Amino acid sequence: MDEALLARVDKQAWFNKYPRGWPVLLFILASLGTIVSVMALERADEQRRELELDRNLTEIVSGIQRRAGENVALLRAAAALFETQDGVSSAQFADFAAGLQTDQQLHGGVGMGWARLVKTPDVPAFEATIREREHADYQVFPRPGPDAPVAVPIVHLVPQTANNRSVVGFDMYSEGVRRQAIDRSLALRSPVASGKIQLMQGPRGGSAAGFNIYMPVYTRQSGGKVVKGFVYSPFYATEFLASATGLYRDRDVDIAIYDGDRKSANLLAFRQGPGVADITMSRKVIVANRTWTLLVSDKKSG
Repeated sequence: MDEALLARVDKQAWFNKYPRGWPVLLFILASLGTIVSVMALERADEQRRELELDRNLTEIVSGIQRRAGENVALLRAAAALFETQDGVSSAQFADFAAGLQTDQQLHGGVGMGWARLVKTPDVPAFEATIREREHADYQVFPRPGPDAPVAVPIVHLVPQTANNRSVVGFDMYSEGVRRQAIDRSLALRSPVASGKIQLMQGPRGGSAAGFNIYMPVYTRQSGGKVVKGFVYSPFYATEFLASATGLYRDRDVDIAIYDGDRKSANLLAFRQGPGVADITMSRKVIVANRTWTLLVSDKKSG
């Protein structure tokens, strides 16, 4: 018997010693194949979900930018009104805004306003003029201090709900976040969204996170263009998000909007559905010259 034959016999000898070895080996190989197949299927499913979530993220970004763009277009139209006319009454402004905003909720805003830029020493005379023309009890609040160069008090805010009437006269330049947005809109000469602010909710008080978009209005004088005031729109962030997401395929995903970086203090609005969040994606989005962070999360299946 030659050496090759002996080697072959030795290799086959373990089958005689371990008669169950072959089935076990087949089971192990089959199990490994199954595991690899399952992993491949799971990875393929994960890639499909990632692709679908990315598509939804793109659609939501598009919806946010579209809603913001619609509101900016309305503000530009309102700015043209105040640039060309003096002494626009609240009734005239209400009619004008109603003609633009055939469906206010469609655009995600809760109103449109006009605020005049007034030098601090001129505030008493400005109040007297508004009292004579419009509101008998008009008063700028809080009173601008001696160190404040100007005030930007609200003159009109439509629709004329009880809540909106309660903030007429508020000096938006007295609050830091609003002041920063007003100054930036002047620097850029274009619409600018404010950072996160608290907006009043109804005459009984309370507030909710929101933001304003400011559009500067100019008037021509002998020395050139001079700032006259600002048209602006306030937004409850949650309502704005609902309006924007209504434009895309409303899949069951979690959505969060942050003003700037992703920090809990910067959270503007969120929508959370049932289930446990799984895959998460984020993207920066520019809204009226301000950067937001949009976060979306898919849900675990099963």
